[in-house]
Amino acid sequence: MGKVMSFIQIKVSRMILIVVLAAAAFLSVPEGRALSKGQVANIRASVIALSAMIEASPNEAELYFERALLQKKLGNYKSAAQDLKIVELLKYPHFRFELYTLKGLCDFLSGEYYKAVEDYNFALQVNPRADYCYANRACAFLKIHRYKLAINDCHQAIKLNSLAGAPFSTAAECYYRSGQYKYAIDYSSKAIQRDPDDAKAYYFRGAAYRKIGQKLAGDLDIAKAAKLGLKVKEL
Repeated sequence: MGKVMSFIQIKVSRMILIVVLAAAAFLSVPEGRALSKGQVANIRASVIALSAMIEASPNEAELYFERALLQKKLGNYKSAAQDLKIVELLKYPHFRFELYTLKGLCDFLSGEYYKAVEDYNFALQVNPRADYCYANRACAFLKIHRYKLAINDCHQAIKLNSLAGAPFSTAAECYYRSGQYKYAIDYSSKAIQRDPDDAKAYYFRGAAYRKIGQKLAGDLDIAKAAKLGLKVKEL
């Protein structure tokens, strides 16, 4: 009986840990914030320990989930996505929304944009009111040049949460790339109202201004984007 209780306690503890780590993964902390050497060393040690546990218990989905969350912290997005795929294949019944949301993020950051779209499709089946999933799927659609679908997702995200600037910024880029420059200006301006440090919004508003012949306004916005650290070659 004691062994059974101990096993249950371990399972519950792992599930609680997944909840805590998953919540931390979605906090509004800028992606790529540098970890200290000590933090990196501790996370790597945890990954090694989890890998040994996985080797001993290869069907324990929680272990893969935990390792994925730590790999994501280290910026190993492809490895994290691979672990989350195993969780999916093991038919882990808990945290389905967190699973697909996190996998979508990792696939996106690995450049697997089609997979990210699919992940967010599943996440939205679980929670169709998750505004940031629409916003993130819009970014994936943007990367594969599906501008109309991206704009539709941005509108849905805005409908659910009009305070966030990211959907306006993504929509602005989509409108610009599809030649709808006045809409690009409008949505960029709304993005900047919500986030005055949104360099991409300044850039695409400036580029749109130039397209409609307002060179001075365009030059000012593009200079502002550069001042905020935007590198045009990355767009």
